[in-house]
Amino acid sequence: MKIKPILFLLFLSIHFNTFSSISSANPVLDSLLNVVERQTGKDRVFSLGELSYQLMYDNPSLGIHYGNLAFLESCKLGDSLLIAQAYNDWSMPYLVTGDFDSVIILNKAAYKIRIGRGKVLLAASNLAKLAQAYYELGDYKQSIVANSKAGFIYEKMGDTSRLIQLSNNLGALFEKNKLYKEAFYWYSKSQMLAEGYGDFRGAVLAKTNLGILNRKLGRYSESEKYFLDVKHYMDVEAHENDRARYYEAYGVLCRATGKHNLGMDLYEKALAIYEELGDEVGICNSLKNLAYCYEDLNKAEKSLKYFKMALDLALKNKLREQVVLLYFDLYEWYKKRNNFSIALDYLEKYSEGSDRLKEFDTKSLIQKYSAKYEVERHKSETLAKDKLLLEANVQLTKRNHLLIWSVGSILFLLALLLVFYSYFKQKRKNQQLQTENELNEERLRISRDLHDNLGADLTWIASELDIKAYSEPNVQFKESLQTMADKIRNAMISLRETIWAIHQTESNLAQLFTRLSENSKAILQAANIKWDLPHSFPEVSLSPAQTLHIYRILKEALNNAIKHAQCTQILCHVSLNEKEICIQFSDNGIGFKPKENGEYSYGLQNMKSRAVENGMRFSFDSKSGQGTQISICFEPITQKKNPV
Repeated sequence: MKIKPILFLLFLSIHFNTFSSISSANPVLDSLLNVVERQTGKDRVFSLGELSYQLMYDNPSLGIHYGNLAFLESCKLGDSLLIAQAYNDWSMPYLVTGDFDSVIILNKAAYKIRIGRGKVLLAASNLAKLAQAYYELGDYKQSIVANSKAGFIYEKMGDTSRLIQLSNNLGALFEKNKLYKEAFYWYSKSQMLAEGYGDFRGAVLAKTNLGILNRKLGRYSESEKYFLDVKHYMDVEAHENDRARYYEAYGVLCRATGKHNLGMDLYEKALAIYEELGDEVGICNSLKNLAYCYEDLNKAEKSLKYFKMALDLALKNKLREQVVLLYFDLYEWYKKRNNFSIALDYLEKYSEGSDRLKEFDTKSLIQKYSAKYEVERHKSETLAKDKLLLEANVQLTKRNHLLIWSVGSILFLLALLLVFYSYFKQKRKNQQLQTENELNEERLRISRDLHDNLGADLTWIASELDIKAYSEPNVQFKESLQTMADKIRNAMISLRETIWAIHQTESNLAQLFTRLSENSKAILQAANIKWDLPHSFPEVSLSPAQTLHIYRILKEALNNAIKHAQCTQILCHVSLNEKEICIQFSDNGIGFKPKENGEYSYGLQNMKSRAVENGMRFSFDSKSGQGTQISICFEPITQKKNPV
């Protein structure tokens, strides 16, 4: 397609700064930059794609830019295979930057085109990139599917070199999913193919993986055979990373079989390599393994020394996962030696670090999804701009007069503004819906994490305290331990109530009072107090935050009435006007005289703070001998559907 000179100059003015700002010592880049501006058609697409590939490590953001230009040029030509090639090249710098969601989007599109056009080997390369992206995102099942499809193609087409690596990858994926039989099959296949193809390094890596797998299955003699078989190669010819990984894996086997001195020697070798490479994670792992060995040999001080060395390094380099794991290791170390005060301190740090790690993972997840939607938006915008540019070119060919061309340009700009206004309006609406869905999913995930992790930890701690109290001869200390266990169980009850509240997408007053009544029935009966609840409730919806805080306020009011009011009856009344709903809670107890300075007691102040912080109005009234009345007024979410 030929572009009118004025449009060509416009296109050059947009991208001139990009082309002219690159200075490179790479002769390939220099050559590409010299010719790409003069090229058209397929040659231009291939050159732009090659620029994207060449810049993926040195300047990935610029590589993404050239990948985008290659995609735009391929769309103009209308050649689907050329578009697929542009997708493929565009994905490479995204792979380097860790934007794996974009890698998945682009390679799925390229695979669909190539497999439809019968280009199966090219399609297999897209499957391999998909498998890597899924693996990095932790979606091992999808990674297995993509790798399996690619492996079938490579096997069918006789591409042995790629099949060797892919078989090894499949073995690792099945091993992570604890499907050891399948992992053994693929590692063995990788070894067989590598030996038949003359790929000695591939065969050694496959044997090392088989040694690790046999050790996990408790087949120590078979595991050692594999490790000894590759020892000479690993000691003399292997890459440094492969050698360090081998020493660590062999060291774990030695520790499992009681050969601690040999294991420590192997860990020291791995540590030296990691220090030379500057691999902080590898250094931490080696230090921890040395600490485990000294612990097995009852050399407590040396074990503690290496644990703390690893922790200092992890904290210095902000290795979050390593820090959390080391907190737990130190908790176990001090617990084993009955130093419970320090052990609990590390347990608290472990719990806090786990929460922060989850928060960090959540932020990373949000960033990944944001990147995904940004890519989709960018694709839509570029396609719309390209379409409008072509339409403008057609219009310009029909205009011979400057006035007509000017009027057409104005109309074109108005149409462009209208299209973008409509597009962004619809996009905002879609993003709002998507945000609501993601927040609901995140709330459910948080409630599951609280139940599965914190709830389980509290249960374990309470049990530990009960066991310790049972065997404790000191009566005073025994009572203290039992008091701590009771407080933890009360915390577990409060946690369950919180999980119930945040688990609700929306709830209502009937559900809230039903749960409150069920949880308080036993204690009210024991205190011989009658609680009169409304027979019906207004049909309004409550947000999770409203549900939680109203529940807490009413629970505090009930507890106060039972403990202090000396009442025989509690009344609840619920009313609804045009804007807000009011809940009145009153008892027929002895009441009390408020403080002269007008300040609330701690319990009342706590209830008032909860209400005010959540946009509610709180009031109370009490006189000696006339009972106490508490009122909460708030706006339900029936009239406004903003997510909480």
